Amino acid sequence: GTPNGEAPWDTIFRNTQPSVIMQIDNGNAMMGGGKPIQIIMDYPGRAVTVHLKPYTQVADPNDHEAAFRPIIGEDDVPWQDFFYACETVGGTEWYIVEYESDAYPPLEAVKRCLDTLRAMGK
Repeated sequence: GTPNGEAPWDTIFRNTQPSVIMQIDNGNAMMGGGKPIQIIMDYPGRAVTVHLKPYTQVADPNDHEAAFRPIIGEDDVPWQDFFYACETVGGTEWYIVEYESDAYPPLEAVKRCLDTLRAMGK
């Protein structure tokens, strides 16, 4: 948060024109304790592009890499709720897959994420 206890997203988007868009990264937001669905709902039409990143809670909160190891759809993100917020309120036009883990070779990771996204109707 900021010195006044407000989340940085709120500081930025409360003080800018509605034409200023965000590019939220759901995984990083969740890692930091944020609620990406709520952020999108709070600022309608401003989530034109969104970074999709798997995130799962891990036993060791200091093991940041473990939180991002699962493939999209095999993690703790409520994907259908997230997509609903993006598509009904956020104004999302582009989803950008951001898989940062080295748990799989890069092309395999991309294929697996794409396969699970397609299975979710994306």
